[in-house]
Amino acid sequence: MALGSPAMLALLALIPAAGIGWWWLWRARRLHRMAVGAQVAGVRRGVTLSRLLLLMAFGLIALGASRPMWDAGQQTLGQSDFSLVVVLDVSQSMAAEDVGAGIGEPVSRFTAAKSEIQRLIDGRRGDRVGLVIFAGNAFLRFPLTRDHEAALQVLEALEPGEALVIPGSNIAAGIELAADTIARASEEDGAGRVNGAIAVVSDGEVHVGDAEGAAAAARAQGLQVFAVGVGSERGSTIPIDASGEPKINLATNAPIITRLDATHLQHIAAAGGGRYLELDQPGTMAGMNADLAALDLVREVVVEETALAEQFQWFAGAAAFALLASL
Repeated sequence: MALGSPAMLALLALIPAAGIGWWWLWRARRLHRMAVGAQVAGVRRGVTLSRLLLLMAFGLIALGASRPMWDAGQQTLGQSDFSLVVVLDVSQSMAAEDVGAGIGEPVSRFTAAKSEIQRLIDGRRGDRVGLVIFAGNAFLRFPLTRDHEAALQVLEALEPGEALVIPGSNIAAGIELAADTIARASEEDGAGRVNGAIAVVSDGEVHVGDAEGAAAAARAQGLQVFAVGVGSERGSTIPIDASGEPKINLATNAPIITRLDATHLQHIAAAGGGRYLELDQPGTMAGMNADLAALDLVREVVVEETALAEQFQWFAGAAAFALLASL
């Protein structure tokens, strides 16, 4: 089983809080209930059952919101043993809206990045794909899989400032985790070699870590590291809410301007033996597929893999039943 939005499970913490609140309310009214006798006690039992059903409904809603996915059957496919891990920047600066400003209405870096990653994955039919997200640290958002549909569902749910990572910008941590993910998969395959590539998608702003060193280390393992720059060198403010209110530098009391650091990303790609692409219009990352196809390491294998399907509807139906029963 996998979860498309595991952060939503945090809502479950509200259930014991609500239960404790109701228990204290019951204690406060206990003397009054004792005074009115058994008739109200019967009513209290009905109210207690109603509250339990409400808590159950809320818990089911939280579980459904986490987008559980589990086995939808086996699929037998002819596939390759090539692995691609996308390393996606989810820091707050990726919310800046400065992509495509010269050709139309600008969109956020993150929106443009997700759209291009989807195109890239769509072009890698047969390959295993994985996703590492990073800000101040890195997190394997979904492991290597050939179930591209499930992978794209997880990708679509992502937003800048993901709760799974801490604030900051550490590209090196993302590259290292991606390289380790591919190396472990190759070891499990018994291939005796590492067969894959890493695609870093970021605005290039770095606060900590040696990203060039991490890319060089990945290259030494037999991987190629590509870098995709998102944003503009002119820069933009970072919106902190839906109204577009900019993030403020507390030292200067002026809006923070975030800019694409293309030079740094170019150095990362050079160290990783790949190339640099700049995401300034739709279809930019599709050109990477030609580079990946040119890697003379792919061999065909036949695999059976479990496909995952979203199952939130079962939780939604059970929650609706519990809500109706509580009335």
